[in-house]
Amino acid sequence: METDPVMSPQGSNDNRPSPRSGWLFRKLWPQDGEAFSAHLLRLDPERRAFRFRRAVGDEWVVRYAASTDWFRSVVLGCWIGGELRGVAELKMLERAWPRSAEAALSVECAFEGRGIGTDLFHRGLVVARNRGVVRVSMLWMPDNLRVQRIVRRVRPKLVYNGDQVDCEISLKLPDALSLAAELCDDGCALAWSLWDWQRGLASAA
Repeated sequence: METDPVMSPQGSNDNRPSPRSGWLFRKLWPQDGEAFSAHLLRLDPERRAFRFRRAVGDEWVVRYAASTDWFRSVVLGCWIGGELRGVAELKMLERAWPRSAEAALSVECAFEGRGIGTDLFHRGLVVARNRGVVRVSMLWMPDNLRVQRIVRRVRPKLVYNGDQVDCEISLKLPDALSLAAELCDDGCALAWSLWDWQRGLASAA
């Protein structure tokens, strides 16, 4: 079933007073590789197993982060107080058009329950649509209830295969609203980043 995902949530990449003030959602770039690796290393054993569907050690995580193909992947992050606390990864699987992609979510334990995963997930779907992706696949362990609650809202196709759940989400092709949503998000994120940079220069002066 096709879904028309919620456009990029409001009230995050702006400066209105709210419990979310200071949050920044933006795409990661190659220079953010160390922050990406540090985020994955901070995942506790349970959440690390949820993310990779098996137990993995620190060295494996570091190699995984270092192997990210930044030209064929889109990595979205939630930054709080300058630290990367949540990530949505979108890996393109085909060069042909229309395209398919694989998605994954990770949020550090202390920051769960605040809507970070939901925001990252919906932003990821918007980004996927705008790149011509019509099918997003996800895999998760059956006891990863948080991801299940997030993803079920877009009515995915689910197949239970023993120790994992295969999920497929159908997307519409991009339209003016999806393109505007991503453009607005990127612009707000850039403005916030420049503001933080200027404040850092002022503090150092």
